Amino acid sequence: MNALQKAVAKLTAKDKKLVTETIEKITKRSFRVRKGDFRILYYLKDNNEPMIIAIERRSEDTYKKF
Repeated sequence: MNALQKAVAKLTAKDKKLVTETIEKITKRSFRVRKGDFRILYYLKDNNEPMIIAIERRSEDTYKKF
């Protein structure tokens, strides 16, 4: 299980649904998406496929690692 799978596994069912729906809608954004209290950080590969970097609950430290 990779880090992203672990992050999603820790979420409540409601939050999992929210995060999953948001990931499915990501298509042509450059770095992050705001959805509720979560931040999904990603970049687009050359073929416009999103590469998820992290799923974090929003805080003042969310972006300091990146």
